[in-house]
Amino acid sequence: MKNTITDYSMSAKLSFQLASPATKMMLIASLAIGFLAAFLEYSFAIALQLLFTKLGILNHESLAESGLSLKLGFTGTLALVVSIGLGRGLIEGGKVFLSRLSMQSYATNLREAIVSLSLANASKVSNAKALSMFSEETQRASTAMLNLSSLLTALTTAVALAFMCLKTSPPAFALGFALLITFSIPFLLISKKLIAAGNDLSKHWERTNLALSDGIRNNFYLSILGISDREISKAKSSLKEYLYSYKRVFASISIKHSLPSIVGTIIICIIAFMEHRTNSWGAQFSTITFFYLFIRFTQSISLTSSLASDFKTNSKSTINLSEFFKAHSTTTPTHEYQVDNASRNTFDEINIVAHNLSFAYDQSERLFNLISFSVSKGQCLAVVGESGTGKSTLLSIVCGLLKPTMGSVSVNSTESYIVRDQLSKRIGYVGPYPYFIEGTLRDNLLYGLNKSETPSDELISNILRVTQLNDFVESSPENLNMKIDEKAERLSAGQKQRIMLARALLRKPKLLILDEPTANLDEDTETAIILELQAIIKNYTTIVVTHRKAMLQLATFTLDLGTSKK
Repeated sequence: MKNTITDYSMSAKLSFQLASPATKMMLIASLAIGFLAAFLEYSFAIALQLLFTKLGILNHESLAESGLSLKLGFTGTLALVVSIGLGRGLIEGGKVFLSRLSMQSYATNLREAIVSLSLANASKVSNAKALSMFSEETQRASTAMLNLSSLLTALTTAVALAFMCLKTSPPAFALGFALLITFSIPFLLISKKLIAAGNDLSKHWERTNLALSDGIRNNFYLSILGISDREISKAKSSLKEYLYSYKRVFASISIKHSLPSIVGTIIICIIAFMEHRTNSWGAQFSTITFFYLFIRFTQSISLTSSLASDFKTNSKSTINLSEFFKAHSTTTPTHEYQVDNASRNTFDEINIVAHNLSFAYDQSERLFNLISFSVSKGQCLAVVGESGTGKSTLLSIVCGLLKPTMGSVSVNSTESYIVRDQLSKRIGYVGPYPYFIEGTLRDNLLYGLNKSETPSDELISNILRVTQLNDFVESSPENLNMKIDEKAERLSAGQKQRIMLARALLRKPKLLILDEPTANLDEDTETAIILELQAIIKNYTTIVVTHRKAMLQLATFTLDLGTSKK
């Protein structure tokens, strides 16, 4: 029992920690609504009996024995019942609204955090893991928040009603409460099975998500080897196991929902039988009030028990999300921004100087050690080396995304990480894998630019001419409005890379970074792209990362990071 309470407390604590301030306020409001609901239930029980007295169903003596004064007329009593009934209805609506709003607010907050963390650490976060966290895990965790909000309301209502029952008839409540505890044993046994079934849900869903993600990413490879059907079978098997786990959860929940009504009815009958034998009730008013309040109390206890189980089942996802955030929070690059004269640098030209530069991740061996170079407008630095020698890391340091372990990289005499925000607006980047969004060619060319930065049609035409795309665009009846999907299947490899180059140049960059831009091109297309680049790069400070010898034709200087130390 102690372990169960501890588990619930830890799950609730985690949910509260991951919640935004607004969601936390909603949880506090749930407590207030719970107490208000109990007060209205008591008031409604009294108001109904006042009405029954007016109708002659209850005698006036029991009313006098209760200590209540009947000063309202029949119309006033009806108005009182309607007013309290309206209040109860509004409270019920408020419970639903607040719990649903808590759920959606919590889900939005979690998804914002997942997006920020995953995109900031894209190289270290698994696609399948991020998608699983963003979809299923967040959905179940937010459902746990809905359960928690409703649970707090139901629990506070139950506690308040318990005190009211105790005040109305201490002996009857003591008997009823003892019977309730006795009948709670089956609930505890069912809860253990429910929790075990709930713990399997995340595992089966993650397997399905992983199979889908890997299958899409490696589709060509799987098709070539003829093993696509095997991956499809794995995904279907995981989905069937997921469904089976949910069936177990639903079966347990159904039992837990049905038992309290049966148990509550039995307890009421036992109390009535005992009181009938002992004839210990003092007044009709007390009898009716107690039975009404006790029925509402057992209903609240039933709801509390069900919500607690639902919360525990779904809060497994809250634990998974918490572990996900902890595992990746330390990998987010830390940037130190300083405000000085350098922050007002216009970067009309970019001069980069690296001095005795060294870098290592954590306590691992340094990727590179004591390297120095400089590159300015009209010059091109080619960075070469085997995979794993730190080429991408060097680019990250130059762009201010990482701070060096030793030494420095200065941009216009200021360390790059200090002026990262200003520098990023002056960088044009072309990587090995063209990146497209679903939309038009124009949308893809202007991707990453704000509306205020939208270039003129004249500039777009000039850039298309420089990158040898003008004939391709003019040959299409749709022109810049031609539709392109994420895979851009209607485009050749050379056209894709030219569009990426055009996109980079439309940013009006001062620093042009070419990261393996011809890695996936044939020799003829690579030669054509190099000829175009030779005419372009004299206007920029250029850094080329490459393992293709042909690209070295562009270089003014070459920095060789050597062989991998792995």
